[in-house]
Amino acid sequence: MRLSSFIVATLATAISNIQVAHAAPPSVGSLITSASSLAASLKSSYPNPSIALLPRPYWWWQSGSFIDALLTYGGATGDRQYEALLQNTILSQKTGTNDFMTPDATGNDDQAWWALAAMTAAENGVPQVGDVSWLDMARNVFNVQKSRWDSSLCGGGMRWKVLEGNGRDGWYYKNSITNGLFFQLAARLAKFTRDADAQAWAEKTYDWAAGVGLIDGNFNVYDGTDALRGCAISDHTQWSYNVGVFLHGAAVMAAHTRDPKWTDRTRGFIGSAKRTFVQQDTGALFEQRCQAAGTCNTDQVSFRGTLARWLGASAMLLPEVRADVAGIIDGAAVAVQRGGTTGLGPMESFTGLEVMSAGLRTQGVGGLEGVIGMAGNVRRSVFHAYIYGTAFWYGLRGLCRIYDPITVIGWFRPPSQLNLTPTDLELYTVRTDGWCLVTLSLILLALTNAVPFASPSSAFPSTAPSTSRAAAAGSVPYAKAVIAATVLHHVATGMGAYQHYRLETHRNASMVIGVWGNVWLTVAGMGTLVLLGRGKGGGSGEEVAKKVG
Repeated sequence: MRLSSFIVATLATAISNIQVAHAAPPSVGSLITSASSLAASLKSSYPNPSIALLPRPYWWWQSGSFIDALLTYGGATGDRQYEALLQNTILSQKTGTNDFMTPDATGNDDQAWWALAAMTAAENGVPQVGDVSWLDMARNVFNVQKSRWDSSLCGGGMRWKVLEGNGRDGWYYKNSITNGLFFQLAARLAKFTRDADAQAWAEKTYDWAAGVGLIDGNFNVYDGTDALRGCAISDHTQWSYNVGVFLHGAAVMAAHTRDPKWTDRTRGFIGSAKRTFVQQDTGALFEQRCQAAGTCNTDQVSFRGTLARWLGASAMLLPEVRADVAGIIDGAAVAVQRGGTTGLGPMESFTGLEVMSAGLRTQGVGGLEGVIGMAGNVRRSVFHAYIYGTAFWYGLRGLCRIYDPITVIGWFRPPSQLNLTPTDLELYTVRTDGWCLVTLSLILLALTNAVPFASPSSAFPSTAPSTSRAAAAGSVPYAKAVIAATVLHHVATGMGAYQHYRLETHRNASMVIGVWGNVWLTVAGMGTLVLLGRGKGGGSGEEVAKKVG
């Protein structure tokens, strides 16, 4: 009996693990809904609603990371409601030297988190306010920190602390997060500005980190090394944000240089992250050093969120690793949604938001077109306006044929036959044509989701099974095809109406309406196609139409 119970339990666990491993990714719509809720929860954690700084016991560097999370969310969704808050907060911390050297910047890593937030603002095209650009703030930090590169011990590397007085242990500790943040900042500056000096520093920093053993041959990333001992002994503790920071830096270098070694390194770090920081039975991101025992401190509870951010950013930047990233993020997103996305504390909201944003990026959503924001709304509004217009046109023509087929028959008869009684066949044909037009109008509305048949909260299906990422990506899978087909129909019927209009005997108001109605809808349809085709950022115009439907 005990043996059979053991077998049943083992099989149940195996089946559960298989289900987690093969869980369908959340739909784009459910990711957006969850991300929006988590972003609002995150924003509510700020004591001062006009500035995005966390209260104690959280750290200043975490405020910079939270800003990056909201910027990443805005970049993935186009939701700009937090933009002014983030702009004001970054400016409030830039200091007179525009390099974030506030009294809280006791560590090089503290300062670098804010530099990366400014870099994200620059990359996302966040409108500049004030007299210094986001890019210049990030560049200023880079220039300051490269002057702190210490070649006196261990042949190079960045110290953790800025000054010896900030803590002797930290002054002689050369850790992965400090050097990883500097590496990533240099890589992103190199790609964004084509700066050869920044690229050289990125190469130099990575080579140093690997050379002293912070990165091993299996792409495990260890926490740091003691400079007083010649960096011969490393602290082999592994934290999720350490592998994440090098992972995204490598992905940026791969995209910038197109050197295969960087793509290989990116894949190596993704594999390391999956081995070490994914809970196998749930798919959730997991801080293996402290989470199981419940001993994660105020710093450590935020590490998983940054890993998720950099996984998603790498997937967006480097399509060849997108499937590898999906192997982590899909399960993590499912786990977050199963746990709920409301009533969470700041760190849970932060981690969940980063996972949702990464899920969107892994499915190819992102860039300037957005799916919630201004550009996304413009495309959605124009697309739906065209669909409404076409559906109304079809419906009007159809109802005229159904309600008064005799008048419609008269529109197309020569004057000499106007007094003839329509035959049953003529009446049947015109009414059938009318019902076809009305049906086509309804199909058009349903096919394009122009009318929200579901409630707003379910406008983006979250539980419907999908057979591919394209199917999961949205509810308008035929946007361009629908527009093209209806434009061709408008052209054909417009030409037919014009052929009758050319005849003096048929030059009446109905033919004028028929010609110009079809001309207007043809022009509107062509314009809509052009607008959808001009989508910028991570998705094509058709993908934008799919995702905003």
